[in-house]
Amino acid sequence: MASPRELTQNPLKKIWMPYSNGRPALHAFCMTNCPTLIVMVGLPARGKTYISKKLTRYLNWIGVPTRGEFWQESRSPEMSVLPPLGGLLLSPGPGPELTSIWSQVFDATNTTRERRATIFNFGEQNGYKTFFVESICVDPEVIAANIVQVKLGSPDYVNRDSDEATEDFMRRIDCYENSYESLDEDLDRDLSYIKIMDVGQSYVVNRVADHIQSRIVYYLMNIHVTPRSIYLCRHGESELNLKGRIGGAPGLSPRGREFAKSLAQFISDQNIKDLKVWTSQMKRTIQTAEALGVPYEHWKVLNEIDAVVTLPACPAHLPGAVLMTRKNLLLNLLHCFCI
Repeated sequence: MASPRELTQNPLKKIWMPYSNGRPALHAFCMTNCPTLIVMVGLPARGKTYISKKLTRYLNWIGVPTRGEFWQESRSPEMSVLPPLGGLLLSPGPGPELTSIWSQVFDATNTTRERRATIFNFGEQNGYKTFFVESICVDPEVIAANIVQVKLGSPDYVNRDSDEATEDFMRRIDCYENSYESLDEDLDRDLSYIKIMDVGQSYVVNRVADHIQSRIVYYLMNIHVTPRSIYLCRHGESELNLKGRIGGAPGLSPRGREFAKSLAQFISDQNIKDLKVWTSQMKRTIQTAEALGVPYEHWKVLNEIDAVVTLPACPAHLPGAVLMTRKNLLLNLLHCFCI
């Protein structure tokens, strides 16, 4: 029986495998705590890079260390075969640089079933769970907008005419379409994936394997791929503002009502389609929102902290509120972050 050896494993590494002569003694396989390889799929100008960056940021924010890997493919799909996985194939295993990484996002077109099989086999051989994210879009307006806003700013089109660059990029898309094989519910039924159609009009989800993949699905079903505008505005002047006080639940002053009318005119001039308005439950904010003449929603989380009553006065005048605050402090904080 071999004698116990010194502990040499990096404490940051999530999964340990026995090594012999500096190489893994066993074939790597997926365990419950293994890393996730997130693979983007889709034609150019479908928002893959945007999705991968947002997803990388989100996973890091919720405590899942994640990094993105963008593989700059050749201008010709036929010339992008070698190496099929870019930097991911430079080493035979996860390597020391991935010891603290729980997820990796691989951003490329990955449009053929053969290429995706190569990626899946790479993940399987190195102990990764593989999750595919496919973005499909047939709306010509969305595709054209994405080309203008993102792709034409790439190094390939510096100092080139906009129309010429657009035409060239469309030719590149046509090249990919000739070999494009979308994820199929029958042929790819054993893979874990989500398909996003027309920037969120519909979704197909298959074989979600664990908690991280379920969080990925939840997030991708609740983000907007296309740009949107958010207007932030304070309420009009309130009656307590005239007295130099904040907080409370007063209504608008005469000047505050004039502000609400001016705000309504400004919003009307913007010609915003499907405008959605959120407001707190305070009277002054509701009166400001009502002047817009559009539907609006009340959100308790948007309520201002009651600054009229000072903290030292709370135990004497509002003992019930103090007790409720102590009980629900953590719950309220979590609620604010989740909203």
